[in-house]
Amino acid sequence: MVVRLLRFGVRRYGPFDELEVELGDVTIFVGRNNTGKSTALEAIALLLSATNNFRDVYGRNLARRIVATRGNYLYKDGKGPEAQVWGNVGVQLKLNIVKGVENLDDRCRDVFLQHLYAVTAEEEATQTDAKTVDVIHTLVKKLFYMCLYVEGSPARLAFIGGRGAPLAVARRNPRFVPVLSKLCAGELAVQPAEIPVVKVGYEKAEDPFKRLKPGDRARLVAMLRREMPHFCDYRGGRVLLFNCAKSLPARLLGDGSKALANTLAHVVAGADVVAVDEPVGHMHPSVAEKLARSVVTHSADGIQFIVATHSAEFLDSVLEHAERQGALDRLKVVRLYLLHDGEIDYEVLTGQEAYEERKEIAADLRGP
Repeated sequence: MVVRLLRFGVRRYGPFDELEVELGDVTIFVGRNNTGKSTALEAIALLLSATNNFRDVYGRNLARRIVATRGNYLYKDGKGPEAQVWGNVGVQLKLNIVKGVENLDDRCRDVFLQHLYAVTAEEEATQTDAKTVDVIHTLVKKLFYMCLYVEGSPARLAFIGGRGAPLAVARRNPRFVPVLSKLCAGELAVQPAEIPVVKVGYEKAEDPFKRLKPGDRARLVAMLRREMPHFCDYRGGRVLLFNCAKSLPARLLGDGSKALANTLAHVVAGADVVAVDEPVGHMHPSVAEKLARSVVTHSADGIQFIVATHSAEFLDSVLEHAERQGALDRLKVVRLYLLHDGEIDYEVLTGQEAYEERKEIAADLRGP
């Protein structure tokens, strides 16, 4: 079954007060620096990963990585108590992000406290001292909590320490490790719910091949041979290039080649949604054009692509390939603007509108 994110919105997440947009099979977020493009992409990845225990298509925990990086700046102006991300994947999803157990709704708070008391009671029974248990109780109540609601009802709860969080300090104390390991083993079910699992590919890797299964790795190699004439093979963490006397570590691939490989790795890994952040920063124009063609072509196979970029050239390439393939009706462009008061405004264009206005969009992206 093809799973797509049909609509997406945030409230007080990152730099946004409010944002709500309809998405296409291909959606391009465009704007100058500091307009929230990467933050929008991050919020999408976080929401979709929540359907899969906050894991991406490779099984890595995205929520921990995002909270560790962003910390209090998950919230607008760095102030809580709550940020929200929501979307529709055939059912309505909403992710509430709060800091401190007191900011959870009653049902989620009760589920967490029951879990906390059950784990610590078990540890006390195995002679964990009472002082350690008291400290654990104090620490975990200061965590970031993420509650996933499905059709308005709380369904899943996760709790995560942020950058410099007391929890991170506690993990360095051997007395706390057994309790914390049990507490943070994964998300908690708040109540039964049918949640469609959406596999999302989001983060870049220094070695895009390493995280793939052998069969998927072979498919990625075959795809790159078609797209990059100089690419020969990947073996044991090293890439072989034509006209190159020695193999190279995969991490030393050029930025453009690596960005293309990362995007195609998400495809072969089985992602339903591929979120790509600034893919063409150091990419040769010919490679950027191949990436644009791949995005439009693979979107016809049921994979949804959501891209953040400030590159007028990349946007133009996507629009040109969509027009040639008769796919402009499957494309959306979200233009983001930073206003004089520091707020962010936006407009959503259809593929046809963006195609007709692409010169104006390019002039704005290249402007002072």
